[in-house]
Amino acid sequence: MINKTIIFIEKYGFLFIFLFCFGFFSPDLTPKLGLMLDDSVSVEDGSKSSVLKQVFWLFLFGFFVLRTYSRKDVILTVSKSKLLLIFLAICSYCLITSFWSDFPSLTIKRSIFQLIFSFTVVLSIYFVCYHNNLTNSILLVSCFIFALICYSVLNGTGFDRVGALTGFARGKNVLGQNLLVLLGVLLICLKSSSSSKKYLTILCGVFFILLVLTQSKTSILTFLVFLFFINTSKVFSRLLIPITFFVLASVFIFIPGLSAFFSDYTHVGLYLSPEAITGRGMIWETLYHDLNYFNKIPAGYGYSSYFNTGVVPYLFDDGWSYLSRINSSHNGFIDIFVQFGFYGSIIIAMCLFYIYLGIKDKILIACCIIPLINNITEATFLRDQNMVWLFVITIFTLSRVTNSAYKYSSEVKKGFKL
Repeated sequence: MINKTIIFIEKYGFLFIFLFCFGFFSPDLTPKLGLMLDDSVSVEDGSKSSVLKQVFWLFLFGFFVLRTYSRKDVILTVSKSKLLLIFLAICSYCLITSFWSDFPSLTIKRSIFQLIFSFTVVLSIYFVCYHNNLTNSILLVSCFIFALICYSVLNGTGFDRVGALTGFARGKNVLGQNLLVLLGVLLICLKSSSSSKKYLTILCGVFFILLVLTQSKTSILTFLVFLFFINTSKVFSRLLIPITFFVLASVFIFIPGLSAFFSDYTHVGLYLSPEAITGRGMIWETLYHDLNYFNKIPAGYGYSSYFNTGVVPYLFDDGWSYLSRINSSHNGFIDIFVQFGFYGSIIIAMCLFYIYLGIKDKILIACCIIPLINNITEATFLRDQNMVWLFVITIFTLSRVTNSAYKYSSEVKKGFKL
């Protein structure tokens, strides 16, 4: 009985993680207002402390670490161990930023949780692939999510006031972002699985229709670009992804940082109207001004030490402006810049790029365009329980899994011994 329970968690741990990050276990079935404010809040709500969150992640973290230790000869290889070490390095640097953070205890807490989150996701994928159960898990996830979206529609809370599908998320952009990730994982399974292709194809069609119904322009556009990358050559995708990453990082991080050191401070916020991209122009300009005004460009404010700290940032603390209600930078690159500054951003960028260099599969390379485009208008890098960051970790982890290492063996069929 105990062995069967252990095997069940190993096979379906990633399923529960995916559903948890999607918001399946804490659905919002209230009427939606359809404002950007609601969308930004719901993206960040997953980071708030709760007993359920702590129990869920601590249990799975402890479980998978113990199982990995007992099966390290099978589960871990050199490349898979290196991936864990890189995530350990990223989280360690997050922890180091607590030395200059205005909220050191909060930075330490969230850095540790980011480590727990990253390791749990990586190890759960190693085990679900070991049991050759990734496709089955995603099929079940899709059925559960579709059922809850249908229930929210029947309940009268599945659409916002302008007719955009929100399902059980707080806003259309959040649901669109989550469905985008689900479609990405479904297509990974479709391209790599020799079975269940019919069901995977049907589900891709169903969730694409739901994505269109969300009216989330960024997510729809990102998915169409993703399809383009899937159908191009591997050489083209492998070359264009790092170019896109470098261009975006330069526009939002490197050029502002270098200009502050060597010339007149310039940034993208200076060239956008306050109303640009649904108000993001003013948000970005305020963030860049804040970094320069308080001399935070070199090292930033520290990991998770700007928004969602319980204190409204000084330049956002205007009771007459919508800025006082903003709790996200709405740009992943600027978000990294604010937290880690110019030098820290380089470290994070180098770590992510090093992992990317280890991706060989064409579909996984194409998947990298999703977080890059998404982070132009949303902040999802290094966000615990965020679906896009979960997707990034999933891409990186699957790139380290080889088919030869994860086939059914007699040991799997009999069940692992304690």
